[in-house]
Amino acid sequence: MRALSRVLFCLGAIALLDCSGAVEPVQEAPVVKSLEARRLAVAAELQAMIATSAAEGGYNCCIKDPCVHCVRLTGHCGCAEGLKRGEPVCDECAYMWTRGQGSIPGIDPKDVRSFLEASRPEDPEAGCDCGKPEPTAD
Repeated sequence: MRALSRVLFCLGAIALLDCSGAVEPVQEAPVVKSLEARRLAVAAELQAMIATSAAEGGYNCCIKDPCVHCVRLTGHCGCAEGLKRGEPVCDECAYMWTRGQGSIPGIDPKDVRSFLEASRPEDPEAGCDCGKPEPTAD
């Protein structure tokens, strides 16, 4: 058994040699990026996409630092134009307006609504039968 092990070991060592007798380099294991490195790479790519879209005239955001929400979903942002017409904006833009990050003069942050907020009925009780008893048959 020992002799067989030696033979196999030698054959394995010979397999690493090419005809010139040089040893082939051993391939290194692929480098696995840390989660933080991956997050930074994604953030950099999103910023590059925003810059490209803005250069092509397709990114007109309504907050000081352009949102990434719109570029992730559609590749462009029209929140500024929509907000000027009184329309809702994306969730990120609406939130940033509440944090004082709006970039359009004359807009009251209290008037900025997200698409989600705009889809809800004005009256919280309207259209919701939540918690109400089932009607009884008379």
